[in-house]
Amino acid sequence: MKYVFEWPVRTLSGTRDKTTYMSFWDYICIGRTWVMPAATPQQETLTKISQNLRLVWKDANPLYKADFKTYANKFRTEKLKPWVFPPRSYSIFIDLMYAWRDSDPTHVELSTVTIADIVSLNAPVRTVSDSVDTGLLVPVSGYTLLNNNIQV
Repeated sequence: MKYVFEWPVRTLSGTRDKTTYMSFWDYICIGRTWVMPAATPQQETLTKISQNLRLVWKDANPLYKADFKTYANKFRTEKLKPWVFPPRSYSIFIDLMYAWRDSDPTHVELSTVTIADIVSLNAPVRTVSDSVDTGLLVPVSGYTLLNNNIQV
C-alpha cells in the first residue's frame, strides 16, 4: 500500500496496528502487513548465545566491566568520527566474544561458555589488555592498564 500524508513525514518507520511503515523523501510512506518471522535453527542458536553471554557479563568482575567502559570511551574518542554513534561496553564485550569464537571455533562454544571455562582455557578474553594484545580488540591508548580479570 502507498500512504500519502497531508503534512511532511520525515522519520515515520516502525510497526503499528499490524502494519509496518517506511517513509521516503518527505511525503511518501510505504506500508505492509506485519508478518511474524518463521523460527529457524539459526535464530534459536543466536538466542541461546545471547542469553548465555548476558549471564557471563552479569557475573563478571565489576572491575572487568569498568575496563570495558574505559575502553569504549577511549575507542569513541580515538577511533570514531564525531557523528558516529559509539558502541557501549556491553556491545564491545559481545563483539569480543564472537571474535574469540571465530579465532578458535573448535574449542569455543558461546552458548555454553562460562567464566570458569574462560579462566581454565587461559582465554585471551580474560582481560581487555590480553584481548588487544592478541588482536581481538583494536588498540587504544593506555590499554595495558586495562588488566582486570573477568573472574572476581
